[in-house]
Amino acid sequence: MGLNLSYAIQPSPDGLAQAFIIGESFLGDAPAALVLGDNIFYGHDLANDLKAADLRQQGATVFAYPVHDPERYGVVEFNAEGRAVSLEEKPAQPKSRYAVTGLYFYDSAWWSSPNRSKPSPRGELEITDLNSRYWK
Repeated sequence: MGLNLSYAIQPSPDGLAQAFIIGESFLGDAPAALVLGDNIFYGHDLANDLKAADLRQQGATVFAYPVHDPERYGVVEFNAEGRAVSLEEKPAQPKSRYAVTGLYFYDSAWWSSPNRSKPSPRGELEITDLNSRYWK
């Protein structure tokens, strides 16, 4: 199938963005995708959406999905045109029902961002911080 799989172990749960620091030796300065292993992704046109995200030359693609309990997730707010206008990690008062699903595609500039992250009040390198830098 042409796959070459490598892995590294996250020694402690210090946040999703730490994956890029740990995986930097694998990725170099190439574009990257991050998929959380505890989610199952499916749906109409998912393959086409993934291909489109992979073809993006600049920026990032962050997938979101409406949920009943958005306060448990990173939440993206959209304007009337469907463009993202804010990202928040586990907000007490979510601005939308759209949870960030754990499926991310980044251009090759990702490598300049994670090392600048500072741990959140929860003590983690938050993926929402990386996504917010892309969004801005």
